[in-house]
Amino acid sequence: FIQLRLDPASSNVLPGGGSITQRLSVTNSLHGQ
Repeated sequence: FIQLRLDPASSNVLPGGGSITQRLSVTNSLHGQ
């Protein structure tokens, strides 16, 4: 659920798609730990 929430928030703040992908990766790492 957290990933979906960050998706729209990041999209609004950063118009670039590359930045959003990196942010999602960080969330995945935290979940793994």
